[in-house]
Amino acid sequence: VERRRQLELRANTDELTSCFNRSAILKVLSTTLARREGAPGGTAVIFIDLCGFKIVNDVFGHAAGDRILELAANRLKETIREGDRVGRFGGDEFLVVCPGVDGALFALELAQRVRDALTDRVDVKSGNVELRASVGVAWSAQDLDADALVAQADEAMYEAKRSGSTSVTLFASTQ
Repeated sequence: VERRRQLELRANTDELTSCFNRSAILKVLSTTLARREGAPGGTAVIFIDLCGFKIVNDVFGHAAGDRILELAANRLKETIREGDRVGRFGGDEFLVVCPGVDGALFALELAQRVRDALTDRVDVKSGNVELRASVGVAWSAQDLDADALVAQADEAMYEAKRSGSTSVTLFASTQ
């Protein structure tokens, strides 16, 4: 039983950050959306892209990049609400799944808290790095699937990136 638990943990966890890995956070989101029936509020998905991460790796080395990823993951875990979940989506991207969110404006507030937690100067072995993030958020109280909600949050994140490197953008449906 313990061995099986260890295998499941390794299969669902990003080794560097100890967050959920991509497939596990998508399962968390799918499960959250499936269980939502009758629950108050909706579900928010916050999509985070660390700004200038490639430069950190190129200039300061991959060990500094790993330190930034670990720091970002820890700050995300400290910032989210109980019941929210953090996953490393890939590279320098993270996804936060937030169930029971009472509206798009509250989802935006949660995303702004995330952005604020990821705005700082960080000491790395060879100097200082500015930690910054572009953040997009999507919220839905309706029956969207996980892929659609992630795509909306991703689109909002790219809009935030175009607007300014530390912007937070709420997905706005054109329907």
